[in-house]
Amino acid sequence: MGISQKIIADKLGISPSTVSRALRNDKRISEKTRRLVHQAADELGVDLTSAYKRPALTQISVAFFNKWAADFFGSAVLGMNSVASEEGINLITPKSSPCLTPETFLAAISEAVECQAMIIVHAGAVRIPHEILRQADARGITLVFLNRYEGCETNSVTLDDYAAGEHAARYLFNLGHRRLAHVTVPDTNAPLRQRRFGFQNTCELLGVYDPGLFVTLGSEANGLWAFDDDAVQILFKAKDRPSAIFAVNDRVAHHVLMEAQRCGLSIPKDLSVIGFDNMDLAEQLGLTTFDFRCFEMGRQAIKLAIELHKGIVKPPIHITLPPRLICRTSTSCPSDEAVG
Repeated sequence: MGISQKIIADKLGISPSTVSRALRNDKRISEKTRRLVHQAADELGVDLTSAYKRPALTQISVAFFNKWAADFFGSAVLGMNSVASEEGINLITPKSSPCLTPETFLAAISEAVECQAMIIVHAGAVRIPHEILRQADARGITLVFLNRYEGCETNSVTLDDYAAGEHAARYLFNLGHRRLAHVTVPDTNAPLRQRRFGFQNTCELLGVYDPGLFVTLGSEANGLWAFDDDAVQILFKAKDRPSAIFAVNDRVAHHVLMEAQRCGLSIPKDLSVIGFDNMDLAEQLGLTTFDFRCFEMGRQAIKLAIELHKGIVKPPIHITLPPRLICRTSTSCPSDEAVG
């Protein structure tokens, strides 16, 4: 924050970040406020060129919103580091805790104030209250969310989950499958719902949607899923059982594969299965799945933080990466028995 900006802010009784935005003609600042800022600068004899200039970005803080995010997005941090090293930026983690909660969010922001930018790696259904986001913004911290779109006022980098559902349906349809099923867990967060919507809507467009082949497994409590074996077995033992399944993630796909084996089904002869996440387990199982592209998401997140700080782009910016299907041995054209 420049001293000149603080002088103007104190005179007008507004935050320095509001002054900074007014000087950049940010669309979130009203024309009236912009005029007041320029008028105050004239009265105080402040050079607006120097007032607008921001100090160089030397540090970016990374914080995880829960332990699952910290475990899953390790390669995203590698992607961030690859860009940070090129730009001469130090990537650090808040000292208080590697994992955030809505209650500890502002404390982490306070520790990161010298960083000027913070990348929040999110997973799960917990939302950050908008009031907290506004307070963080008022402190002059550039925030970028990775794997979470918190609303139209935030900067974020996410994967296109809806497109993944579309791609899965078309891929299986083009292989010759017509009885397409989707197996998910209780819809506790938007990405899972978007995958389902993309798959369902595309099945409808292709004329192969059967609501009886869309199954939700068990229940969710405290972030843990209790799988319902009967739900999948009923699906497999039905007269018109599916010949292909798009599972909402690799854990569910693994469960589907185990239940298929118990029912005497051969993969992929009797049943093709697609997962989502590309976990290490997926490669061991030969599972066709969507790669989460964590490394590239990390690269895009830190690039966005840098461009926002330099004023190259104006917030809010939402970057959506296209999904990438990794084809392995769990999918193939349906056999005559599966089709018939």
